[in-house]
Amino acid sequence: MRRIAGDYDYVLKVVVEDMNAFDRVYQRLIEKVDLDTVTSYMTMEAIAVARDLPI
Repeated sequence: MRRIAGDYDYVLKVVVEDMNAFDRVYQRLIEKVDLDTVTSYMTMEAIAVARDLPI
């Protein structure tokens, strides 16, 4: 989990087998934590796993 600046407060990276597994994680999350909103983005594929950036 990462705390970030901008419109969102936290990013939680979840790796699951399929959408049914994601839904189970999501349901457990909203049962246990009082959240105003939850926004989900799905990754279709990994373009670059690691990329060195110049400083």
